[in-house]
Amino acid sequence: LTWCVAFLVNYRFFLRPGERPEWLYDYWSAGLFSFQTLGDFLWWPRVLGAAMGDPVGFVGIGWVAAVPVVLSIAIWLLGSVRELIERRRFEPRRLVFGIVFLPILVTLGAATIGAYPFAKRLILFLVPFLAIAFAHGLAGLAGRWPKIATAVLVSFLLVPSFWFLLWLPRGGLPLAADTRALFAQLETRHGGEPILLDHQTAYAWRHYRPTIDGEIVKLKAAWNHRDRSKRIAEALATVDQDEAWVVIARTDVVGRSGEPNPTSPLGRLFYRDLTAGDLTFATTYRAWIGRDVEWTPIDELRGGLSGWRIIDEWNEYGVWLAKVHRASSETT
Repeated sequence: LTWCVAFLVNYRFFLRPGERPEWLYDYWSAGLFSFQTLGDFLWWPRVLGAAMGDPVGFVGIGWVAAVPVVLSIAIWLLGSVRELIERRRFEPRRLVFGIVFLPILVTLGAATIGAYPFAKRLILFLVPFLAIAFAHGLAGLAGRWPKIATAVLVSFLLVPSFWFLLWLPRGGLPLAADTRALFAQLETRHGGEPILLDHQTAYAWRHYRPTIDGEIVKLKAAWNHRDRSKRIAEALATVDQDEAWVVIARTDVVGRSGEPNPTSPLGRLFYRDLTAGDLTFATTYRAWIGRDVEWTPIDELRGGLSGWRIIDEWNEYGVWLAKVHRASSETT
């Protein structure tokens, strides 16, 4: 009941009155069912497996973790139907599990009719229900399988998730250390030029308070690189000087394969990070997985620099710093 009230209030007063940006619907389209071919019916297992990967946490093996969930819900549905037919009532135990399973089914149904995406952070509220369904299904399998087989199954599911959590700080967003490094680079390179900050970078700027003198120009909020590029162009049009800095403390990650790429024994790398007091395990990450990480699309951000030329640039782990010069002021 609490979840229903929260959802209805959020939808009525915040979501429904809002504008409908097409790029946002395109971004979440994978979480909405769209029938074109028979293969589209695989959307249900695919989207449930994706949900078990993100946000539940079984990254890379979500489809395996989804099996106990499907079995648990299927057994509950079949048992409930049989009980209604035979006894015309529900046992209290089935009602309790109905409270757990119904939010999953209702949200999945809403995604099927295109009303609400079943994907990632938009279904964070389902994580407890999916976790309980997973545990219930796994317990049902444990009652039928030998203990050794169950232990192997649990290890197969949980060990890779634990492995991923070791890399989670570097898994998709820049760390505080990266943001501080960004501002440190700006402090050494800055010569009094105006500084353009996007709305997310402005929060970090207020927190770290870098000792940099210069006019601060805040970009209007944007949630994708195309719009952010437009905001950069708009802000540069207000700059009077011929040079300025564009500072972005968070870009997006693409092309991460997640496959280990060892260049040194894992234990030695862990020991090096621990003795250095670096609990982000940056050395370990860079040596094993860092090669497969690419941040971008910086080229898309550069699209906002029309009429300006980059003369200095620094880009690493999702943070971007660029000094630009007005092209029209150059002499030929």
